[in-house]
Amino acid sequence: MENMTKALEIAASVLIGVLILSLLVFGYNQIREQKNIEQKNERASQLSKFNINFESYAKDTVYGSEILSLANEVINYNERKAVDGYQEIELEVKISTGVLNGQYLVAGTYSATSLDQQYKKLVKKIKEADITVFGKSISYWSKLSDKETEKTVKARSDFSESEYTKLKTNRTTYKKYVEEQTDFARKTFKYDDVTEYDSGNGRIIKIMFKDK
Repeated sequence: MENMTKALEIAASVLIGVLILSLLVFGYNQIREQKNIEQKNERASQLSKFNINFESYAKDTVYGSEILSLANEVINYNERKAVDGYQEIELEVKISTGVLNGQYLVAGTYSATSLDQQYKKLVKKIKEADITVFGKSISYWSKLSDKETEKTVKARSDFSESEYTKLKTNRTTYKKYVEEQTDFARKTFKYDDVTEYDSGNGRIIKIMFKDK
């Protein structure tokens, strides 16, 4: 009887141990499954936020100023994320009709980098033309009419024809480049309805626009 009692106690202990172990395994699996669901939801939320950041430009009317902002976002993203192993985003901008009398933002197909480079060249030309003549910047003189400029300049005690010629030349150049910059910023584009996504992680990898 004594041996049988001990055997029953041992069996009961083993059974309780098995039950406790089963409960622990079950609880662990439940926690792990919940964690997996939370992680999956978090990744889906992050993916949605990431894509929306670029998909927000996918509309019927997008201005040139917005296209330039998007190009900068794409460039910055590619510089950061290429290191992390994500595929770079390709931006394609088709300009069928360039800015009137433009020299930098002309007809052609641009990537984010090439569009940014052309725009920076234009900005550089604007800065180079914005010199100081008769104590004022060319950007100041460009706001005055030809008559106002001539009247103001010729009334100065330090007036000289050579400086006045320099002023007129640089003002013409400055206004031409600023006009190209302004016209492109106001130029309208349309989302080309062709957006590609990475088949592995669902991130946007290509977005296209064309001018209206």
